[in-house]
Amino acid sequence: MKTVQVITPTRTEIRMELALFREYLAARERRFRILLGISEAQPVANNRNRIARKMLADGADYVLMIDSDTVPRGFNPLDYVENDLDVLGFPNPTWRANDECPISWFPAPPSDAGLVEVEEMGGGCLLIARRVLEHPAMRGPFLDYWDADGLRIESEDQSFCRRAREAGFKVWCAMDHPIAHFKAVELTTRWEYVERMRCQS
Repeated sequence: MKTVQVITPTRTEIRMELALFREYLAARERRFRILLGISEAQPVANNRNRIARKMLADGADYVLMIDSDTVPRGFNPLDYVENDLDVLGFPNPTWRANDECPISWFPAPPSDAGLVEVEEMGGGCLLIARRVLEHPAMRGPFLDYWDADGLRIESEDQSFCRRAREAGFKVWCAMDHPIAHFKAVELTTRWEYVERMRCQS
């Protein structure tokens, strides 16, 4: 039986919806041995690296990182474990308050395309195979990169995906399974509403 570590990196609290999803996995998931955890280390890259190190130390086959403000929308990410993918993410809505269209999707809006190989995924909900984190080139897997003025030019999840691809791994997105990302409003629902209004005008 494969072991999956399900860990939530958090700075403050966990959404009730995510807590319920985690409880569902603990109570109902019978295909895999589930190791539930929470990690509160800071900053974000340090937190993700601690999670990766714990996953390897605990002997898990996969780690599912689910951020404290994201929730799978009507699907179970662990359904993809049997696909044995290197890195898998899900369409993630983000909020950019200063943009003309403040809700954008990373890497792209959801579609019926199914599994699509992509260059990078956001870290909101990532399923990562052990072999990726064991690779020598992936030591310290999550790193922020900065320019000479101290401005971040590559986030920890972007650099993780780039480095994984450079090490020979593939990064995938399940385009038909978007995750909910909670801010002041739930962004997936808000985006769907905006799209409906746009089509009606």
